[in-house]
Amino acid sequence: MFDTFAPRLALGIGFSFLVLASSAGREWQRVDGTSFDADFFFKDSRETWFKDHEGKLYVLENTEVSSEDREFIERLEGYLTDLKFQPWPRQILPVEGVRLTGGPETYRTLNFQLFSGGSDQALVNETGTILENAYHMIGQLPLPLDPSPPQPLKHFTVRMLDRAQFESSFGNSVKNLYPEKVKGAYMAKPRELWLPLDASPAPDFTATLVHEMAHQSMHDWLPLLPLWFIEGMAEYLATIPYQNQIFRFDQSESGLREVLKSRYGSPPLRIAHPARILSTESWDNSSNDYLSSLFLVFYLAEYDRDGKGTGLQAYLGEIEKARNQTDTWFSEIQAVADDYNSRVQQFRSDLARYKGALESAKSELRDGKRAFVRESGPGKVVIAGSPAIPSRPVAPTRPEGLPEAVTEINQEAGNVIVSAKQAAIMQLLQGRSFEEFAGEMKNSFHSRGFPIEYR
Repeated sequence: MFDTFAPRLALGIGFSFLVLASSAGREWQRVDGTSFDADFFFKDSRETWFKDHEGKLYVLENTEVSSEDREFIERLEGYLTDLKFQPWPRQILPVEGVRLTGGPETYRTLNFQLFSGGSDQALVNETGTILENAYHMIGQLPLPLDPSPPQPLKHFTVRMLDRAQFESSFGNSVKNLYPEKVKGAYMAKPRELWLPLDASPAPDFTATLVHEMAHQSMHDWLPLLPLWFIEGMAEYLATIPYQNQIFRFDQSESGLREVLKSRYGSPPLRIAHPARILSTESWDNSSNDYLSSLFLVFYLAEYDRDGKGTGLQAYLGEIEKARNQTDTWFSEIQAVADDYNSRVQQFRSDLARYKGALESAKSELRDGKRAFVRESGPGKVVIAGSPAIPSRPVAPTRPEGLPEAVTEINQEAGNVIVSAKQAAIMQLLQGRSFEEFAGEMKNSFHSRGFPIEYR
């Protein structure tokens, strides 16, 4: 399944801005006097890791790092805080009383608007029920995703398209892909889920809906999260057995075995080393990328340390801090832009009324209805026997320094996001080196009959 994403974009009449990650890094000093530009990534009792904007890793013995930079890293590590973890669910019961209304082209459930594309009502009802249960399930996870429809809408949008329509629309939106192989897509710009419907739904129809619902739920997080998390979480949730409308997390291993059997072939399964996934965040959209991210998220949710999903909770907990901080900044700057845009709208409305009154006066003069001008002056004409024409409205002043403030906030937000990702990785590792983490992950899967090897 392929999904398209767009970075967060705040739009107004006069302004737009975009969250961008910082690529400049920091200049680090070695004790031998040499330096390099990179971001701090990881530190254990022996080594310190750095990563530059191209993904290149610098691994130094701790004693090779200057004392000033070691002190800086200690302060950065102090940014970490303990989180309170909640148990990972074992079963999530269905939503009661899912009701489908409308038709025949547009249907609604409580949280979804479905454009049927000519599909029969039974299929639309099944689709709506699965999506409502998937939405409920994601909201029950002990993660701060808080899924909700895009404001100001009250519903998520789902478009059910026949295969020809889907391939045409999807192919025009996403280049260099093969739409005939795509089973579903979350289109981030319109914030819609597109479903290609063949003669009958594919066997993994439910898994497709859960995967894409996960992306819809994570929309506001997309600029802050790496693709290994975005796709890995969606793939993981899609493996959870769905029986009698119940998501059976207590049978997740059987769900994983079924997916591996149907999609990835015989063991042993070779996946990317966790250090490469976490440190480079590289993503080629290959089947191995999906498989590797699936195993990583599955491990973090089901097996890591206490089996309560603490790795995922710790990771998202740190990312959430950055999200809250950047949301506050952008809300403040957006409020200024919204106020200016509102005054621009009012100015345009006032200007239209003024021009209308002026044209009416000119017409009366031409027709001889008002031949005597009693008074005139800057911005005002008074005709005998008629009310005064309103003064010409004054255009609002563009907020001083707003473009510069947007640029500064973009840069600072990028720095915050980079730092939060670094802190999140350290929370996820919980004091382990990458090799220790990888070893525990491999042993956990081997002990449960999943023979994985690292590439």
